[in-house]
Amino acid sequence: MAMMIGLTGGIGSGKSTVAAELKKLGCSVIDADTVARDMMAPGQAAYKDVVKEFGKEILGKDNAVNRKALAAVVFSDARKLKRLNELTHPHIMKEIEKRAEALKKQSPKTPIVVNAALLIEVGHHRIMNKIIVVVADEYIRFDRVMKRDNLTLTEIKARDLSQMPLDKKKTYADFVIDNNGTMEATLKQVREAYRKLTA
Repeated sequence: MAMMIGLTGGIGSGKSTVAAELKKLGCSVIDADTVARDMMAPGQAAYKDVVKEFGKEILGKDNAVNRKALAAVVFSDARKLKRLNELTHPHIMKEIEKRAEALKKQSPKTPIVVNAALLIEVGHHRIMNKIIVVVADEYIRFDRVMKRDNLTLTEIKARDLSQMPLDKKKTYADFVIDNNGTMEATLKQVREAYRKLTA
């Protein structure tokens, strides 16, 4: 049966870079953020609950959830963030498992990578065969996110604090990818981890 690999790390640590390389090497990749977006689309599983809980102010002109508006609400209030997670995570986890089952049927030997920032926080790491944690120093991570998402340092810190500290995440890891150096140095570690995983 296909190996399930959990991929996680802190905000801006480089999970997407690692996921892209693993895909290139032959893994199937399920991105939890994409699944979350799908589950919150109008008419989907979590949409009604989220709108009912947080009000129509979080909707854009097209009636879709404006993720930036929702983030502004939940990342400034720990209780609201907890409530959002309670409403969405069961749907997200169920959908990830559904997609993983479909991939296993399609290609029973292809490793499946689940790229999820909150993999450990929501307990989803328990169904994985192996865990990869991507790490980078705080100032590097924050700088990346500032450039990528156009967020303020305060917004980034709030998001970072909502996740388990990286040092603690590392204790769950079978493989730690250090993404402080060059792209080539990072990809070399990913290829080495993949070689060991598929040996």
